[in-house]
Amino acid sequence: MFMPLGMILPIGFRYMQSWWKVSVTGFVISASVELIQLIFHLGFFEFDDMFNNTLGTLMGYGVFVLLYGLCRKEWIETKWVRRMLLAIWVAVVGFFIVAVWLGQPVFDQLFFVFQNIMYGLAGN
Repeated sequence: MFMPLGMILPIGFRYMQSWWKVSVTGFVISASVELIQLIFHLGFFEFDDMFNNTLGTLMGYGVFVLLYGLCRKEWIETKWVRRMLLAIWVAVVGFFIVAVWLGQPVFDQLFFVFQNIMYGLAGN
């Protein structure tokens, strides 16, 4: 779930182009999510979630490094690309926040619809 964060942070913010800054940011955000779950009893506080989310952030950073090496630096560093990718990330995070806010049944229903669309596209 945090893999897109690892890709978007170095693109959206130039000062976040080192692996340790991205990993610390991923850990802090993951720890914040876990603390919110603990305080408001919205889920389970688990240390392995923080570890896995931080690992996902680092994996996303690895994808960024690969794409950054393959693409021209000038393309990634243009303002419109940065803004577009940041807007996509905000939309995805907003979707998950709304899905959690509305509750698990709504999220399950959205997943069921998405799954049916994917099976329909695959021809099964």
